[in-house]
Amino acid sequence: MLIQKNMPGHKFCSNFILFTMLFSGGMIPTYLNIRNLHLMNNLIAVIIPCGLSAYNMILMKSFFATIPESLYEAAELDGCTPMDTFFRVVLPLSKPALATIGLFIAVGFWNEYMHFILYITNPDWKNFQVKIRDLIKGSELYGKVDPEMWESITLNGRIYGIPQEIPSGAVTYVRKDWLDRLGMDIPKTYDEYIEMLRRFKNEIPECKVPVTAPGKGAATLSINLPEFFLGATQDFVVRDGKWVDGMSEEGMVQALTNLQAAYAEGLVDTELITNTTSNCRDQWYAGSVGVFNYWGGLWGKTLLERVQQNVPEAEVVAIPPIEGAVYEFSTPNIYCINGRLPKEQVESLFKYFLEYMNDGKEGQVLFQNGVEGLHWEQDGEYIKQLPTLSNPEETLQKAWITPWLGIAPMELTDKKVEIAQPVTDSLAIINEYGKKKQVLPVSETLTKVKADLQALKEEVVAKIIMGDMTVEEGIARYKSESEMYNIGKVLEEMNAQ
Repeated sequence: MLIQKNMPGHKFCSNFILFTMLFSGGMIPTYLNIRNLHLMNNLIAVIIPCGLSAYNMILMKSFFATIPESLYEAAELDGCTPMDTFFRVVLPLSKPALATIGLFIAVGFWNEYMHFILYITNPDWKNFQVKIRDLIKGSELYGKVDPEMWESITLNGRIYGIPQEIPSGAVTYVRKDWLDRLGMDIPKTYDEYIEMLRRFKNEIPECKVPVTAPGKGAATLSINLPEFFLGATQDFVVRDGKWVDGMSEEGMVQALTNLQAAYAEGLVDTELITNTTSNCRDQWYAGSVGVFNYWGGLWGKTLLERVQQNVPEAEVVAIPPIEGAVYEFSTPNIYCINGRLPKEQVESLFKYFLEYMNDGKEGQVLFQNGVEGLHWEQDGEYIKQLPTLSNPEETLQKAWITPWLGIAPMELTDKKVEIAQPVTDSLAIINEYGKKKQVLPVSETLTKVKADLQALKEEVVAKIIMGDMTVEEGIARYKSESEMYNIGKVLEEMNAQ
């Protein structure tokens, strides 16, 4: 009916369905209706509220509207009734749209959380999102882990898994021996930072690239080049308690202006836009790069040792962020359990695997350091790591979990781990200055347009940096085209939670 423009009531029905997308009865009236219908603790209470989506109806209506009118006319000439036309012509042509909507519905029910909390009390009927939350909160592990860690991985009240380890963050590493040769101090402002890059380029003969960064895709440059962005971000971010699009903020104009000017001057790697992480590391190891923003912790030691293999006199220092710049922690990796497993297997995996590896005792030692006598040996109060089996010239750093990044504290007092100075130095910087990455709230619209929006950001940022368009032109293009992807609806959904 919705695609039959000559059908009486067509416009009213379309507007009525659109109205329900903008306004809903709310949680309390819905709860009262379910209760008064005696559907509490009944799976129908979960199915009915999610059973019909106005968005999906409009999506199907739009797809049906693309079917040529001539097909309907041909079916009518062949003697098809309207119902025959629908089932024999329209539906077979709509398989792609039906498959897409079927996927949306399946994922929606899989992730459904609030309705199970409100209406279902029978534990056998709860979906996996509720079960894993109950397992975690009812375990000893929940109390051992920093509450901020749980908060950082909680999304709309749901805990989807267990963090592998405390997330690290990226810090900026600088060739300290080059600073010493030039008689320079660690930069504290943007002007001092740019002056350092200029002098590296002009006065250090072996410097081929003053600063490098992995820019392939150009969508994470605000993380990899914090000194140029000075707190601006290409991602969505909370400002004054509300989610906003970082690409549309005033700070992004200055950030891209900074980067465009530095690129034109040759202070930034000319291969920035296509650079991969491995290529950046290889350049650093070769001793031809002066500044590189990369992970703190173990990488602080690795970056020093690998560059010294080619340049024995090289020295590296992790520096605090310059004024206005921001270092970000990474989002933690999460262990999840397959929700299709039987309840007993889910509980066993949680208890004997996830909880065991973070027990603060022998399980944690095993997953952090490996097997005694094979990977480590006791040395007083410390664990002494042995050479790796694959390369006897290298010492094992970790078995699976980085020892100093375990989410639960080590309770055994004779299992201390000696940490190298470059590791502690970079960790101290990120722990003091690092900012936790915000978990984006769920937005159905963003899920559908994220890839296109990301591609738009990458294209605009790349063209601005390379000088193919001015900053003003690029930002104007982004704002205009992002509206086509319903960016306003994305922010509305994110701020509604």
